[in-house]
Amino acid sequence: MEIYDNLTIELAGRNLIEASAGTGKTYAIACLFLRLVVEQGLLPENLLVVTFTEAATKELKSRIRERLRIGRDFLSGCGPEDEFSAALLAGANPWWPGREIAIERLNLALQTFDCAAISTIHGFCSRALQENAFESGSLYDTELVTDQSPLIGEIVADFWRSNFFGTESLLLATVLRKKWSLDDMARFLRGKLANPDLVVMPLFDPIQVEQLSLDCRSTFERLVAIWQEKRAELEEIVTSHKGLSRAKDRYRADLVPGLLAAMADYLAAGNPFELFDGIEKFSTSFLASQALKRDDPPSHAFFDCCGMLLELVERRFVALKGSLFLFARERLSLRKAERNIRFYDDLLTDLYRALQGSAGHDLAMRLRERYRAALIDEFQDTDPVQYRIFRRIFAEGAGPLFLIGDPKQAIYSFRGADIFAYLEAREDVPEKNRFTMNRNWRSAPEMVDALNILFLQQEKRPFLFSSIGYPGVEAARDKRPLVLEGRDPAPLQVWFLGRGEEDGKVIGIGAAKQRIVRVLAEEISGLLTDGQGNRALLDGRAVLPEDIAVIVRSHDQAALVQEALRAH
Repeated sequence: MEIYDNLTIELAGRNLIEASAGTGKTYAIACLFLRLVVEQGLLPENLLVVTFTEAATKELKSRIRERLRIGRDFLSGCGPEDEFSAALLAGANPWWPGREIAIERLNLALQTFDCAAISTIHGFCSRALQENAFESGSLYDTELVTDQSPLIGEIVADFWRSNFFGTESLLLATVLRKKWSLDDMARFLRGKLANPDLVVMPLFDPIQVEQLSLDCRSTFERLVAIWQEKRAELEEIVTSHKGLSRAKDRYRADLVPGLLAAMADYLAAGNPFELFDGIEKFSTSFLASQALKRDDPPSHAFFDCCGMLLELVERRFVALKGSLFLFARERLSLRKAERNIRFYDDLLTDLYRALQGSAGHDLAMRLRERYRAALIDEFQDTDPVQYRIFRRIFAEGAGPLFLIGDPKQAIYSFRGADIFAYLEAREDVPEKNRFTMNRNWRSAPEMVDALNILFLQQEKRPFLFSSIGYPGVEAARDKRPLVLEGRDPAPLQVWFLGRGEEDGKVIGIGAAKQRIVRVLAEEISGLLTDGQGNRALLDGRAVLPEDIAVIVRSHDQAALVQEALRAH
């Protein structure tokens, strides 16, 4: 990848900017915004800036406005020194229009900045649909709801009633065994309904679903018949065959009677979907996996039939999940139309469908005329729908498009973000237009060096996919901000939790959590005490509580840390 430079990157075509943490991403966006205003004469309302959250939108507006003001004041001779504006003034790139024109354009941009098109993706889609209601086919007076959970709950309840009463009521046993409650079904749907192109694989049509149910019943009946005829023989195999492992919870002598009794009860109950825990131990594949190396696993038609039944029941459950998704996608759309309501994600799918529809070309042209350039922040948290919207609008020959993000920081998969959409977008960008920001302005040199060593010396891929690498960065700061007296100065430290203090036993999870938070609280308390004695200084002053962050994985862990800190 090319090294990114705020001054020399060309304001044209599709561009991808990968910005590791602390490398000045927000500053870069503000500088690009300023250059688009100055060099191309664009107004804030024609410059689309999209980010992920309302808080980030507010910060971006503030930082961009401030960047424009600083540039205007410096060029006008009434502001402090500004390195970026000075470089532009010195002719760092060939697109500079001259001081007077630059000041005029910056003044106009500041005067009209309240009209700036800086918003979340949902805000952008809502505005695009409202301003182009005819081309997009949007309804007027539609109510925007912030939570569609009640509607999804209604649809799941309808699906439950239509599938688990009557001829398919036996299937409920599998659903309950899978712990797939109404709430679980709703959770399954939430992250998937937002993608209009999601395909169900494998897809079973109603005839295939019915055939699966019939196959489950016929295979079960065959299993019952074999058991009735060969029960003694099967019990002898499971109890005493020398080829089976008797270790742990497999085919241990004291567990086998209960296992055989459970199989007898299952077959007597008459429901092929009411599986019991451990039934897989009667399948050929499981028996083979547990066989001792010196002997061949036992074979029997019953074990083959049991394995076949388990596969059929699993396929029937997979078919049920596909049916639920298709049922919900159709019913959700209909009910929203009936009630004239839309959810936030519907704004994306509505715009996406409008761009793909018969009036899509005209809509894309209107949006292209409205937004002459776009900067997409936090692009690693995009999803396929979002990316295809921007790809459609900013096709080849359109204004510049800047996709800015860091795949190492993709954290919003639970809200539909898809790192593969990011990787697809990167492949769509010409290699010469892919940039990386390689200077960290936030961290001390020692910390940057430590993380470079940690990630760059990994033999295995630290982020799983070979397409997501760790580009080494360099530190911009030239001094160590944290000074510790009498403490280990290493910027990156790993603490190992040893065995328990009692009898040398391995420490339990609960005790480990308590010991970790106790040691953590003691370390923080010691740092603050040293700060009061001028033995722990940050940028020349005492370390304060607000300088310290503790990152945990859950609210429960946070509560444990807070309790330990209060005790100190």
